[in-house]
Amino acid sequence: IYLMALARSAVQTEKSFVDSTRLKHQATRLADSLRLSHAQTLAVAEEMSSLARHDSLTSLLNRAGFVQELERCAGRAEHSFCVMMLDLDGFKSINDAFGHTVGDGILIETARRITPEFPAGSAVARLGGDEFAVVFDPKDAQASPTAIAEKLIAAIGAPVGPFRGGRLGVSVGIYVGPVPSVADVLV
Repeated sequence: IYLMALARSAVQTEKSFVDSTRLKHQATRLADSLRLSHAQTLAVAEEMSSLARHDSLTSLLNRAGFVQELERCAGRAEHSFCVMMLDLDGFKSINDAFGHTVGDGILIETARRITPEFPAGSAVARLGGDEFAVVFDPKDAQASPTAIAEKLIAAIGAPVGPFRGGRLGVSVGIYVGPVPSVADVLV
């Protein structure tokens, strides 16, 4: 009887050990799966946040991203900032005459040309259509806002790709001072 009880106890112990090991491995696989799922969810959320703040054509900030940057700057009231609003002159007629593909190419090229003119850390945005905006700390700039605007006018006025026969112009509005309310800037 003792030997049978001992054998039965050994079988039950082994069965419990096997079940315990199986459950432990399942829990480990589940935890690994949850970690992977969490990492993927965070990556998707970050990508969605980036897409919500950036223009899909130019990869610059969009209006929502620019508003966030202006609000961040407005929160630092002790600083003076420069806000530039740029509007391409004659873009609609170019877009209508040459098509949206050429128009998109001009917008991409404009974004490529204006971005290097500003100091690192500047928020450069395409607000929509042919409107661009920039906010930066003028203390970080190598040149005055007026000199930067003149460089932008020259850079944007240079011939662009298939549209080499004509010239594109730009109107630039400049504000230097503390960042007022975001609504005042975008009006």
